[in-house]
Parts: sequence; structure tokens; C-alpha cells
Amino acid sequence: MGGKIIHKKNFLCQEYFRKLQSVIMSQKINWFLREMDTLPTTNNLNGYFTHNFYNRWEAGGESFQLILPLLNEIKCANPIHMRANLTLRDKDTINSHFHVDNNLKYAKTAVLFINTNNGKLVIQNGDKEHAFESIENDIVIFNSFLKHKTIYHTDTARRYIINMNYFEEENADL
Repeated sequence: MGGKIIHKKNFLCQEYFRKLQSVIMSQKINWFLREMDTLPTTNNLNGYFTHNFYNRWEAGGESFQLILPLLNEIKCANPIHMRANLTLRDKDTINSHFHVDNNLKYAKTAVLFINTNNGKLVIQNGDKEHAFESIENDIVIFNSFLKHKTIYHTDTARRYIINMNYFEEENADL
């Protein structure tokens, strides 16, 4: 079954994006280690770090307020899971496994790139693979049932993204 994929460059206004970026890339938020990038198996030998803004009906503290303007921009009606991901440069691992974040039929997944690096997001749609470069303030929005994976970066010390799973507003134009 095919799905819809939308890629938008310079998605957020610069003032808000710079504020979001400065907080996420600072020492002001807590990061938690996840040993595996995909379940039930992983290619990643080093794990990665996450900061939950929202997870299954519960806001992750004061930082949830930081992403409210972003949720408005993606036309989010009901969040499912919103988190920032931080991966460290990994010369041992090439990519994660293809996976879906959830199995909810009408859910959307959005990935907002916080910094520019040579990592990529790859999405399978039918028999085609679509690769998106990690360019700051670009966003990729797609049906959550589409499998996707990360190609890990090697050119910067850290890669930051915001991964969002949600139900969008009815008649959203994204």
C-alpha cells in the first residue's frame, strides 16, 4: 500500500527554529540512553539518546511547551509520541533496520532535522526508496505505516532530530 510523503524546506520561521535548535543542542534538556535503535534487533552498536516531549497521553515536563508551536505547524490534533533524538558519530554502523514507529492506521510521522549533517532518512513507499538529507529546518512528513530507516552520519559529532507521531487535524493541507 502506497503512502504520502511530504518534504518541506525551511519549515519553521527562523526565530522559532533558532530557539528550538539552541535548547535542543544545549545542556538544558535531559537525554536518556536507548541501547537499541530498532526492535527487536539492531545494527547500532552504540545506542542513541532521546528526550521525550510527549509519550502516550503524558507530557514530558516543561519542555513540552517548547514544541507547541511546532505541533501547530504540523496540524497536530492528537500527539502520540514526540521526542528529540541525539545520535553520536558512528563509524561502525551504516544504518538502522527499516521499521515503523507505530501500527496506527491513520497516524502520521514527521521528522524535523535540527542540524545539518550527512545522515539521511530513507522511507520505503511501495517498491521505491526515498532518501532525505539531514538539512536543518527541513521536515519530512509521511504516513506512519511506511517503513523508514536512518543512515547514520559521519561528518559531525552529533545529529539531532525531532521525531513526531501524531494524528493530524481533519482536512490538514500537509
